[in-house]
Amino acid sequence: MFFNQTKNNFVIMRLKATIILFVFIFSKVNAQNNQQVYITGHLINFNTRTTIVDFSELADLRLPDNERELVPDKNGYFSIRFALKQPNYFLLGRNVMYLSPGDKLSVTIDYKEPLKSEFHGSARVANNYLRSTPLPKAGSYLDGGFNLKKTIKENIDNILLLAQERRDTLSSTKLLSKDFIVFEKARIDADIINSFKFLPGIFIYKNKIPQENQLKIFGEVDSLTGQYLNKYCRSLINASFLKIESFRKNSYRILDSVKDNNSDVSKIKDWQYAHELFRQINSIEDKQKLLKLKGKIDTIKDSNYRNAIKETFNLKSQFWNGDAAKDFIAYDINSNEVKLSSLKGKIIFIDLWATWCGPCLEEMPFFENIKKKYADNPNISFVALCVNDNRIEWKENLKKRNSQGLQLFAEQSQMLPYKILSLPRTIIIDKDFKIIKMSGPLPSYPATEKYIESLLTGIK
Repeated sequence: MFFNQTKNNFVIMRLKATIILFVFIFSKVNAQNNQQVYITGHLINFNTRTTIVDFSELADLRLPDNERELVPDKNGYFSIRFALKQPNYFLLGRNVMYLSPGDKLSVTIDYKEPLKSEFHGSARVANNYLRSTPLPKAGSYLDGGFNLKKTIKENIDNILLLAQERRDTLSSTKLLSKDFIVFEKARIDADIINSFKFLPGIFIYKNKIPQENQLKIFGEVDSLTGQYLNKYCRSLINASFLKIESFRKNSYRILDSVKDNNSDVSKIKDWQYAHELFRQINSIEDKQKLLKLKGKIDTIKDSNYRNAIKETFNLKSQFWNGDAAKDFIAYDINSNEVKLSSLKGKIIFIDLWATWCGPCLEEMPFFENIKKKYADNPNISFVALCVNDNRIEWKENLKKRNSQGLQLFAEQSQMLPYKILSLPRTIIIDKDFKIIKMSGPLPSYPATEKYIESLLTGIK
């Protein structure tokens, strides 16, 4: 009897241990799942590959990556799962998205018509609201000039009106988290500041204001927006708003409105310092000068910013002028694959551009003239390479301009080693397939033709 009781106690103890172990494993798996984001859906008018881009302040300190790359099937359907520790903004195509750990979302996103995108699931309300987010690079509420009015005063009034409409939409949208509402209220104010910044330039360009009258336009904008700028800038002194792109792009103007140096101001300045260092690292062509910047990284206070810059520094120093070029696959207008290495044996002059890049399009006539001048020279090849863009819009642009010569398109994932952060840009490779210039002279520069002549000298 004693033996049976002991045996029963042993069985009960093992059963309890098994249950505890099961609960522990289940809790751990559940916690891991709660740190994941699941997205399924349908992409329309997208490339064969695309990426869900981090849209936070850390993304402005890192080189592009393909961490959340999507490869839709032939009909545009996809599914993806990725880790996320805290709520964050992302960009998919032209749609800004707000995602939190544990979100499960079903989407239909049209690259050409972001307003028609549809979101279903746990984050549907916030992301449906974000469909009409104005873009900072388009001058926010000015929308690239589409919302431009006849006078400066009318434009300022319209900017404030559009901002108020955005506030009304936000306040009438139910089931939004408190944090999201705070961020989006900040975005509305930051977009006002951004609109005022872009107003004189867009107004001058659209109305073809002669140079002798342009300073007057800037002065009028300054005099009429001053009272609003001080009000909105002071309301934005909060380091958490660095998540908002329009805040980051106007952070210096925002900090100019305050004289105190509280913890929020200090953190914003720390990010600004890190971002300036990021820009320096990526603009330097001399490796010895780059190495001199290494010591400055440790002076960044925030560990996340510091680690992001360290990562950028290490990646930048791995691939340099004089190194063998990294081969990649691009596509011609007929979707045929073209390897960069197929041009080996010639000097390769690559003109990087995108359909959305105004300065790139301004460079095109100069690039065409240089191509024409050296059309009969077998020792050099000119490549117009469209990057960070949509392949459908690229093809439409080529047909519209009747573009000739070697016109190629490359997916972002193919171009990661070349660290393409800004456009326009050129890359020059020698006949032995080594990098001469990671960032070469632009076609419009007066000295570019002489530089090309110097490269061709001595080549048989």
